[in-house]
Amino acid sequence: MSLPNKLADAVDVADYFDYVETTKHPGGVLLAIALCASVGGIVGLPLIVGLGRNLLLETEEERSSRRWRDPRCPTPSLLGLLRTIVEYDDEARRILRLAVPLILSANVDRATQLITLAVISNYMGTDAMVAYTMVHLFNGITSSFVMGWIDAIDTKGSMAYGARNYELTGRYVRASCLGHVLCTMPASLLWGTTAGRIMLFLGFEESTADLARDFAWVYAACEAVNGLNVGAQKFLAVIGREMYANVVYCLERIATVTLVAIFVVGVGTSSLRVLGVVMLTSSALFLLVGNILIPIKLGYITKFKSGLLGRSSDGLSVARDVFDAALPCAFNRLCEESEWEVMTIFASMLGPAEAATWATMGFIWNVFESTTEAIGNACEMRVSYQLGKGRPGMAKLAGYKTMFLASVASILGSAIFLSLSSVLPSLLTKDATIQGMLLDLFPLLALSNVSMGFGMVAWTAVGGQGRNSLATKIAISCSFLVTCPIAGVLTVWMKLNLQSLMFAMHFGYTLTGTLLCACLQLSDWEALSKKVQGQMRANPDDFDSDSDESSTASSSSSNPEVEEDDEEDENKKNR
Repeated sequence: MSLPNKLADAVDVADYFDYVETTKHPGGVLLAIALCASVGGIVGLPLIVGLGRNLLLETEEERSSRRWRDPRCPTPSLLGLLRTIVEYDDEARRILRLAVPLILSANVDRATQLITLAVISNYMGTDAMVAYTMVHLFNGITSSFVMGWIDAIDTKGSMAYGARNYELTGRYVRASCLGHVLCTMPASLLWGTTAGRIMLFLGFEESTADLARDFAWVYAACEAVNGLNVGAQKFLAVIGREMYANVVYCLERIATVTLVAIFVVGVGTSSLRVLGVVMLTSSALFLLVGNILIPIKLGYITKFKSGLLGRSSDGLSVARDVFDAALPCAFNRLCEESEWEVMTIFASMLGPAEAATWATMGFIWNVFESTTEAIGNACEMRVSYQLGKGRPGMAKLAGYKTMFLASVASILGSAIFLSLSSVLPSLLTKDATIQGMLLDLFPLLALSNVSMGFGMVAWTAVGGQGRNSLATKIAISCSFLVTCPIAGVLTVWMKLNLQSLMFAMHFGYTLTGTLLCACLQLSDWEALSKKVQGQMRANPDDFDSDSDESSTASSSSSNPEVEEDDEEDENKKNR
């Protein structure tokens, strides 16, 4: 999303005053509308849908139940429901155990990417920086789509692991990684053969195009290995080894950027190809040692060895299951990338200063997005695990608790962000025009972060039910039928400023989260759990009755074994 520095340098202080005079500033009105949409969409409609469904479908026995209800009131108790969701019980602790390492690793990944870009820009020159950025952009289009294979591990792997079908868990992981590698190969061939010509077509100099062409082949291999590292991280997180997995991933990212700095600053390397080989070697070594050899030595994957390495008679069926889960994830990732690119086009129509501002703001948005995505991954794992375990009540509770956690994290992140609003613009750019535009965007950006957190985690909760297609259809429809049209009308037709783009994104995320939350409220969790158990072909003796799990959900804080994974259960029995 970065632009050449010349674009920012071409804008001076006088341009900002021209911008203020010639564009409309509906910031207060848009902010008020956005607040109303957030309250009404995120809180109001899902609450009405959920309470209405409970009133229509509850039985006489359920009316007398104490769970989530006040026994003195014939209707569901909202206070009881909220108290159960907010309660810091075993499920909440397990979600945090998953989410916190994922958040740290996601932010470490973003930070190392920025450091790598800064090192290349300051020590290898502008041409190398542009070539690196453009190759990263080209590969990002296909790698984000291909990563859908790896994302399927969150859902399918967690379901199989929850059903205690360890062989099937290994098969799902193997099929996901194999699908990722097979789809990465044609993408690597595409960018390796066309990167140079695309650079020339875009108007870059031939020397820059040559750098991009040489670097594209090596960087494509880096993306393939990095995808496998992420797949190993997800697999280890699914089986309860999330702390080890994220430590290895963070060490790999830090080691890679350290080697890049050593070769560029210390050795004086001026070749992007050599730099790519260094990055590839570091990632491959951590994949082999940190994510394969050491877990084998520690016995982490002993139960899954037959599925990971053995032959299977139903390989085609497993591949089809993974493909069905991976395709919606891939299109959702592609939709997110496409939506941002469309917003960038609208920003460029307002002027070069607006385009530079929107690109600069993209770095802040990426930090928010990575944090929310990490919490969403934890949500998807927990919901899928509980459904595979035969615990529909706990699956529902896990989804709501994670959505609450995401909302709290988003609000805290936005509050910290707003407290630094007077400092951030000067750190991001020295251009006074861009600084002024960023300050105008910050209030809506903070509010949009809350709606994005709610919407993305709601998407993963529906995906954790095994309904990735439904979640993706809703997200794509809201993006291209609501967000993009509103942004186009406000910028192209009404000639409003960048705040209108941020308002459109906020409104789209709010609507997406509202619809997905309504889907969760209307879900038949018991039927979904039985369907998942049937697909996972688990041992019937491991299935828990719904009534047992309902009572378990209400007393999760007093029962330490309500959700512990299989190995922790065994350790407790041994003790």
